[in-house]
Amino acid sequence: EASAPGAATTTSLVAECRAPFVVPPELTVRFATADGRRFAYALRLPVAATGFALPDADCADDLALFKSRWDSVGAGDHEQQIVVSSRAPIDDAVLDDLKRRVVSRACRAALVTGADLSNCTVTAATLVACADPPRHVPVLLRLEINVPAQAFRITVRSPSPDAAAAFKNVLQALITSYFIM
Repeated sequence: EASAPGAATTTSLVAECRAPFVVPPELTVRFATADGRRFAYALRLPVAATGFALPDADCADDLALFKSRWDSVGAGDHEQQIVVSSRAPIDDAVLDDLKRRVVSRACRAALVTGADLSNCTVTAATLVACADPPRHVPVLLRLEINVPAQAFRITVRSPSPDAAAAFKNVLQALITSYFIM
């Protein structure tokens, strides 16, 4: 449909996750001007795999189920791990805030009951809802905090290497930016 010169056009976009992804999807906008010049702009959508996640209530309430999934996924491409340094001291208020805002809210993960014997460990589980089978891809998170070293070890396991990498990247970015604000 043609627009008058200088006019703006707005459209809504609804996204559905077909499978876990690391690199955000791209949308190409193409148009031509009245004089026939053609343009195309590739735009990365501001969407992360965590946007399609749901808390895994089954794992949250069943420590044995969580451990079984954790062990069955194993390591290799299915595990992503990184250590992130903190730019500020870590105290109980910071730990509680990270559990609430980063793990539970941003990663949409359910904290696993009975998994953490220390306040310096956060264990959680989430599911990436997909349109294609498997419909729900499990993602298991473990955040270990070393208070004296002011560091966090992030470990993410999933049957999907892309889901593991995506959630590790999001956790790393959120924890890094948490201490900048």
